[in-house]
Amino acid sequence: MTYVRRCARGSHSSNPGAVHEAWERFVEGEDDVRGVRPEVAISWHRCRDQYRVDPFLSVAPVAVAEVAHPLEHDAVFAELGFRAAAIVHEVTNCGGIVIIADATGRVLAEWGDKATLSAAAGIGLASSFSWSESAVGTNGMGTPLAASSPMRIRREEHWCRAFHNWSCAGVPVRDVVNKEPI
Repeated sequence: MTYVRRCARGSHSSNPGAVHEAWERFVEGEDDVRGVRPEVAISWHRCRDQYRVDPFLSVAPVAVAEVAHPLEHDAVFAELGFRAAAIVHEVTNCGGIVIIADATGRVLAEWGDKATLSAAAGIGLASSFSWSESAVGTNGMGTPLAASSPMRIRREEHWCRAFHNWSCAGVPVRDVVNKEPI
C-alpha cells in the first residue's frame, strides 16, 4: 500500500537543494550523490545504469500485461482495500491519496483527495499504469518492491523530474513463506 501526496512549495525534504543538485549531476552521468540518502542513491544507480529509465519521462506507462496471481492473493488485496478505506478520510483531509498496487507495481486502485487524484491521473498515477522502478525509476511504489522494505520517497528523490512535486511512502506486502511481493 502506498500513500502519496502532492506537495506545495516549501514542503520538501530536509535539504532539497542538495538532492536536486545531486540529481542534476547524476542524470548527466556523474556519480557524485552527496546529500542523497543511501537507499535513494542505490535506486538511482539501478534506474540509470540497469533499467535506463528516462529521467525526463513525464507520464507512467500503461502496464503491459496482467500478472497471474494465486487465489489467496485476492484475500490480501481485499484486506488492503479495507485498510485503505479505513484511512481514506484522514488521508483526504491532508490532500493525499492511498494506492494499492500488485507485485509488479501495477496500480490496482486509488482513493483519496479528488484534486490530488485528478493531478495524479495526469502523470499516470492511476489504475492500470506501471509504477515499477524499471518503468518510472525511483518512486514510492516500485522502489519499496525493489528494495524489499518500506520507504519514503520525497520530492527530488524521485528519478523522473516530472514527479519532483510528489512525496510518497510505500510498504511492500510479501508472502510469509517465499518472501515474494504480493
